[in-house]
Amino acid sequence: MTQLTIAGTVLLASGCAFTSPARNSGPVQSKEGVQVALVNLYCSQDEGPEWMNYADDEVVLHLKISNKNSSPVLFHRDRVHLVTRGAWTPKNQSWHSDQPIAVDSGKEAVTTVDFLSPDSEACGEELRLDLNDAVTAGDKPLPLEPIHFVAELAH
Repeated sequence: MTQLTIAGTVLLASGCAFTSPARNSGPVQSKEGVQVALVNLYCSQDEGPEWMNYADDEVVLHLKISNKNSSPVLFHRDRVHLVTRGAWTPKNQSWHSDQPIAVDSGKEAVTTVDFLSPDSEACGEELRLDLNDAVTAGDKPLPLEPIHFVAELAH
């Protein structure tokens, strides 16, 4: 397994204006002392040709993982799920999402998670970020509550 370590570096997509969520339930923390926070986001809508009658929303999230646990943890971006009110499940399309990010004890890491939501169901809507199996200590998942937020459409 390849591990990607990011030591407090904020990753920015070129040409995107990241903003704070319009509403954010705040950071969540496991009882083991690992915290995940939604730092900022970018939400855009790509409308296809009129004759195709479709629009996709892209939601790019910057998440900060803080490890106050006594041992290192792994953050698995491929286990992060975005839930909308619509019928479609946004696809996690994060680059190298299958490579977990190691966060040493007492350290923080910031990473990007990128979702594509068909049928324009994400921007401006109440969203839920499910993180339940995204953080592991050894082979043990650390339970985390979801983060609820609203991603406004970028201008």
